[in-house]
Amino acid sequence: MIGKARAYAEKHGAEASLKVIPSKFLVEFMDGASLEEDEDFQNIWAKALAGESEKPGSFSLKTLAILKQMTQKEAEVFKRAANYVIVQESNNDYFLPSNAICKYFPLDDVLLLNEAGLISYTSNVFCDLKTKETGIIENFVCSNTNIIASIDMPIYKFVSLEIYTLTRAGREIYSLMENIWCDATYHDEWTDTLKNRA
Repeated sequence: MIGKARAYAEKHGAEASLKVIPSKFLVEFMDGASLEEDEDFQNIWAKALAGESEKPGSFSLKTLAILKQMTQKEAEVFKRAANYVIVQESNNDYFLPSNAICKYFPLDDVLLLNEAGLISYTSNVFCDLKTKETGIIENFVCSNTNIIASIDMPIYKFVSLEIYTLTRAGREIYSLMENIWCDATYHDEWTDTLKNRA
């Protein structure tokens, strides 16, 4: 695991040094990472260590505890859910729109992620849509792809959407995940939802 962390750090031009990591973090890391069987989540543990060595305080102890306690089922559901996460760039919010959750996930999976401490229901996210003559709006990203660049709107508007936000631990784990995709159908559905609310 430490070897993987060093490889990730070197890949990003940093040096993984355990000397700068708080001992409390290291104890929790070693306790949790040594039990991980899922290869994707072994990589997440290694990236967390590399990130912590580069910038101490990047990952909370709560995130390590959630990773440690995460069941195989929770890991599988969260991996799938990561493909539907929308990032609102202006304030670094990570969320799952309720229309995606309702369509792509059974209620049991939603409750599982909520109980695991990875998501939390929020009645609304307010998207502050700033328009110019061209109708440029807030920038949203799904899987590193801009999904909305502009909507034709004559005025300044707020849009309200029901969402599930990623908790701090959910955001930290999401930031370490690889191979996240977002298909064109989902882009279109989410764009249409936002346009219909505008």
